[in-house]
Amino acid sequence: MSTDALNQEILQISSQLLEKSRLAQQEQDRAREIADSVNQLPQQQTDARRQLNDVERRLGTNTGNTPLAQAQALSLQADSSKLKAAGRRTGTGTAFRQ
Repeated sequence: MSTDALNQEILQISSQLLEKSRLAQQEQDRAREIADSVNQLPQQQTDARRQLNDVERRLGTNTGNTPLAQAQALSLQADSSKLKAAGRRTGTGTAFRQ
C-alpha cells in the first residue's frame, strides 16, 4: 500500500474509533442515570408508603356525616387510590402494604 493509502486508512480508523468512543460514553452516561434512578427508588418507596399510611390513617379517623366530612373522605379515598396506582406503575405497589 502507498503512504497516502495508509494515511487515509489511519484517518478512517481514527474517525471510527472516535465515534465508537463517543457512543460508549453515551451508553456509560445512560447507565449512570439508570443507576442513580434505581438508587433513589428505596427513598421514593418509603416516602410513598408514608404518604399512603397517612392518608389511610386520616381516612380511618374521618367521622361524621356532614357534606364536608363526606367530601373530605372522598378526597382521601382519591389520594389513596392515586398513591396505590403510582405504586403499581412503578412496580413498588406491593411494598405499600408491608
